[in-house]
This record gives sequence, structure tokens and C-alpha cells, in this order.
Amino acid sequence: MRVQALYTYPIKSLRGVSLPSSSLTHHGLPYDRRFCLVQDLGETAPQRYKPMFIAKIPRMALFTTELIMPDAETGDDGAIVVSGTVSWMSALSGRMYM
Repeated sequence: MRVQALYTYPIKSLRGVSLPSSSLTHHGLPYDRRFCLVQDLGETAPQRYKPMFIAKIPRMALFTTELIMPDAETGDDGAIVVSGTVSWMSALSGRMYM
């Protein structure tokens, strides 16, 4: 068997990120499906945060995800960057630090 492409999906329901190589843990690929986007419904809602999934919000397919791996040599933190422009959210840009 030969692996031709390797992808990880750090945020559930968003596009994958191509990896040139990766380690494998007992949970799978590092950062794979470790996060999800949520909608803040406000403090008065019975459930303040509602998970966002592509099956319910197909426009999420327009979002892009970038995985920046931590660099031990330089001390740079890693990050997961989500971006996209869609009419129902104007401009989306977010960053999660690992």
C-alpha cells in the first residue's frame, strides 16, 4: 500500500489540510477533529453555544482552514486559522492557538 495524500481535519465539518508528513498517535493524527465551530446564542438562551455543522449550514464549505504547526526550534506557537467571506457572516476570520 502507498499513501498518496495525507489530510487532517482540525475543525469538524470544515475543509481538510494537506500534510507533507505526520506522526500517528493512539488517537489518530494530531489535531484531527479536535475542535468545532459554535454559534453564540447569547446569555439568555437555554443552550448558549450551538455547534455548527456543514450538514446544517452547507455554506460552511466556503470556509478555509490552515494548520500552522508549533516550531520547537523557534518557539513559535502553532495555530489553526479559519477564514472565509460569505454574505451571511460578512467576513469570518478566527485563530485558535494550540
